[in-house]
Amino acid sequence: MSGICGYFRFDGNRLENRVLADMIFLLEKQGPDDQAYWQNGPIALGHTLLKTTRESIKESQPSTLDRAVWLTADARIDGRAELISKMRGKGATIEQSATDDHLILHAYTLWGLDCLDHLVGDFAFILWDERLKRLFCATDHMGVCPLYYAQLQGGFLISNNVSAIRVHPDVSDALNEQAIGDYLLFRMNHTPDSTSFRDIQKLPPGHSLQMDQSKLKVQQYWTVPEPNYQRRSHAQYLEEFGDIFKQSVTDRMRADAAGTHLSGGMDSTSIAAVLGNLKDEGQAERVEAYTHVPSVDSLSLEKPFAEKVARKLNLPLTVYKGSDEVLVPDIDDIADLPPEPSFAHRHSPRFDIFSDSASKSPVFFAGYGGDPLMMPTQGYWGDLWKSGKVGLYLSDAMKNWKFHRQPPPTFITRMKRSRKKSANAISRQPLPNWLKGDFVKSSNLEDRYNRLRGSASVNQNARIDMQTHPLWRRVFEWHSPAYSSLPMKVRFPFFDIRLIEYGQTIPPYPWLHRKFLLREIMKGQLPNEILVRSKTALPGNPMLANIEEYGEPDWQRSIPDPDHIGDFIDLNLFLENALDFDRLTSADTKGIVRVVTLNHWLNRYLQLAAYVEKNRVSLEKYKCRT
Repeated sequence: MSGICGYFRFDGNRLENRVLADMIFLLEKQGPDDQAYWQNGPIALGHTLLKTTRESIKESQPSTLDRAVWLTADARIDGRAELISKMRGKGATIEQSATDDHLILHAYTLWGLDCLDHLVGDFAFILWDERLKRLFCATDHMGVCPLYYAQLQGGFLISNNVSAIRVHPDVSDALNEQAIGDYLLFRMNHTPDSTSFRDIQKLPPGHSLQMDQSKLKVQQYWTVPEPNYQRRSHAQYLEEFGDIFKQSVTDRMRADAAGTHLSGGMDSTSIAAVLGNLKDEGQAERVEAYTHVPSVDSLSLEKPFAEKVARKLNLPLTVYKGSDEVLVPDIDDIADLPPEPSFAHRHSPRFDIFSDSASKSPVFFAGYGGDPLMMPTQGYWGDLWKSGKVGLYLSDAMKNWKFHRQPPPTFITRMKRSRKKSANAISRQPLPNWLKGDFVKSSNLEDRYNRLRGSASVNQNARIDMQTHPLWRRVFEWHSPAYSSLPMKVRFPFFDIRLIEYGQTIPPYPWLHRKFLLREIMKGQLPNEILVRSKTALPGNPMLANIEEYGEPDWQRSIPDPDHIGDFIDLNLFLENALDFDRLTSADTKGIVRVVTLNHWLNRYLQLAAYVEKNRVSLEKYKCRT
């Protein structure tokens, strides 16, 4: 995740070099390989480079093709061969080894604002068109690469790191209390265009932004298409899905080495299988696998399966054991504090894995997204029947019986499931009693909690949720260098829009049910034990298991200096609940982790200005592009 930033003044006042230098300074950890800026009158762009592809070795950003359009981008453009061929067909002269930022510039030159219709990959960019005096910015379709912005009196700031925007003296430290409430209740902000700070907004996935003088325009350029099922043969599905899946991993590699997470399920193991093939074909020199197992042995299920996969694929495997549940947060250096509240901490297996892998390669693969990508659409059988498509209903039912030995659910079965879901909804935990009443009222948290609690899905179609559900936005943020402070980008192949768009054309049964297509294309590549293994949930709550195994933690020590958290919770009520270990529930432990981590963040986030002031550097430290 290269660091990018832009500063635009439209009121005629001079752009402050100090602010630009502070922004670049805070982005250095995201881009340790090079730092530079471009400035022309009221506009400035900054860039800190993290080299994650072979082509990025040649990158020199902020960049331009004609000195009229300038760009700073954190981007990996996929489908490069097809895109370059299309551009050459339009008359562009482009090398096959062109850097990703140059591909974006060429696309803008050819198609203007419609360039986003031709770009695939993970990207966030800030582009200045000198001829039109227009700022044009975008984040990728799924929001893997974020963009945040703030409107000032006479100015505009934008970056892929919230902290870089906060350096401007006119950006308030005031918190967005609804976002803080969402973190305490759900550990994620359910509003897609807001952040934990009142003055800072976020560009939602699949959106672009234009700033023309003082006029701001935000619009959506892509959304997950509605299902358009196309019947194909078994062989066609295997060939087409297999090709797209392989391409989604291959396009994200483009490096000599990578790390990859490895569990015992289908998602991470399938990614590892493709990476292993790339290594065997000479497209990568080294691929190393990592597995995390809980500190309590009774919860550890994945290790033997991961070991079998690693042996089959001939990949070195490192196993880290420990708990990712935060008891005493340990980030004391403000430079490592996450831009917004998170579970990030330094003494956890997750961080150990990332740190080890980052020391060997700037690329790491994660298997998130396999479940929603291949989750059958809810109500599929009922919709077929109600729309009178009896022939398709019977045809799909016969195929489902052939491959899964399961008939479609009957009306009675569906009613039972619906009643069970309703009963579960009624039995969910009430609003935590330790939240302060005035905070609950001012942020409308009770209504928000009743509407959003347990919302694993907000759509019947999980592939649509992959773009819209806040869980995935938080997953992308938590794995970014802005949060880890490590020079490494995490790749998410299952969030490739080519896979998602193809998934919307596949009849859910039998092809997506139980990840049937993925299991089919992995035959011969993964051990049979993996191919026939059902999805396996963790057999217990990690924190409760830790308490049972190692004794009762000292929550008082976990919440030192509760000055700021006291604005949001009643500390005495919270500790009363947290110390009642005999009655602790899984929901209670999740609330404890959120309170502890939020308190730690609140006690330090106001130190940013002093940290920047103490370590301030001159703009002359950085290269100036001309």
